[in-house]
Amino acid sequence: MKSPEYSVIIATHNRSALLRRALESVLAQKLPFHQIIVVSDVADPEAYRVASALLRARDSFVQCPGIKGPAESRNLALKLVTGSDVVFLDDDDAFRDNFLAEVSARRGSQTASEILFTDFEVIHEHEDGRVIPVNLGAFALEQVWVKNFIPNNCLIYPYAKIAAITFDEAVAYEDWDFVLSAHTQVPLRHLAVNGPVIYKNAHAEEKNRGEKNNENLLECYIRAYKKHPATPAIREQRKAFFNAVNIDIEAYLRD
Repeated sequence: MKSPEYSVIIATHNRSALLRRALESVLAQKLPFHQIIVVSDVADPEAYRVASALLRARDSFVQCPGIKGPAESRNLALKLVTGSDVVFLDDDDAFRDNFLAEVSARRGSQTASEILFTDFEVIHEHEDGRVIPVNLGAFALEQVWVKNFIPNNCLIYPYAKIAAITFDEAVAYEDWDFVLSAHTQVPLRHLAVNGPVIYKNAHAEEKNRGEKNNENLLECYIRAYKKHPATPAIREQRKAFFNAVNIDIEAYLRD
């Protein structure tokens, strides 16, 4: 069986040192991969220098000052994909060097029509450097309709199945929204592979990933739930999820 051709998409914003780490982790993959696409939403000379030094002829680096953050950056990158499978990597995270090789070895032969998601690790850099493995196989698959539990770095998409889907630039949890939009058309399956590394507190002066969204967490969930209506069973799970923090989510959804 022919190995999948992975296109790795990285949206970046004024973080050239972290971008270098992310790119080096992709270039270190033990499995030959097809393509890297980096999109910067600002004119960043340092990012350009990093990309010029590391990217190969088959890869792409695009600078589009003024575009609306990671959602629009990823939508632009999706138009440049030439691989059979798409993997996203945040510019402040990384992959273990065996990640894509492990995915290819364990995915099986019938996955061209599936979205795969893997486990990951969290490294708290500026606390004590401890590594915390996270097993996403512990979640029931239907929980994806209830909460945002799959990091973008952990997903492997068959490009042919998601080529017509875009990241919604009007929502805060655009990664989760993209998964839900794709999953309405394509099955989702957990793959017991570790490889994505999410760094916490990589820059003390910056807010951690998701913190800005968390300031308006309820609004994020309301928009997601309205855009992606649930079956009666999932609706009950959504109610229970918010009842645990004393919020009547149904009242908000009726507004």
